[in-house]
Amino acid sequence: DKGLTVIPCVGLLGHADLFFKYPGNEEMDETREGNPRLGSGKDCFCLSQEKTREFFRNYFAEIAAIFPGPYFHAGFDEAWNSGVCSLCAPKEAKDELFAEQIANVYRILRRHGKRMMMWDDFFGFHPKTLVQVPRDVVLMHWNYDTDISDRGARFNFAGRLREDALARYAALGFEAIPCTWYDPDNIRSFVAYARRNRTAGFLQTQWEDL
Repeated sequence: DKGLTVIPCVGLLGHADLFFKYPGNEEMDETREGNPRLGSGKDCFCLSQEKTREFFRNYFAEIAAIFPGPYFHAGFDEAWNSGVCSLCAPKEAKDELFAEQIANVYRILRRHGKRMMMWDDFFGFHPKTLVQVPRDVVLMHWNYDTDISDRGARFNFAGRLREDALARYAALGFEAIPCTWYDPDNIRSFVAYARRNRTAGFLQTQWEDL
């Protein structure tokens, strides 16, 4: 009634710990074999299993029916334990797993008429994957640093040098949205950088514990 579109955002790849609290879902945990890369695990989906793919097909269908808007934010951030199970590790070693996961989710969302949005931080670990991503995926370029320069931000977590990611995304044909934390210095710094580029909007993030 107010002219607003509510966009669902799910913890698809990482941040999946709440899913695994339900009986039966723990079988889809990437660290079910007891070999987490970071922390205690139980926070990341294994997308090499047909059961996981079926779960997402059903889950996305329910969410798509609830939210009539054209966008669907599929997550994909902070997936620290992705690629550690015996099914996924061979694909992770060849740097194929992340691209496969994006393609699978993209196909599901397209069937429901949704345009996919996703966080961009793991392109810092899998830079070759970016060129394989369909160009209608909206990249959510988040960074919470307070010293973002006109050269761009340091890519989240990957230990890389500063990169003008928004310019790179535009050159490749992507629409991107800069995303800040609710820190005034972060906002001022990021906006000063982002306004030099054509973006698809702006996102102010705020996370709460459940």
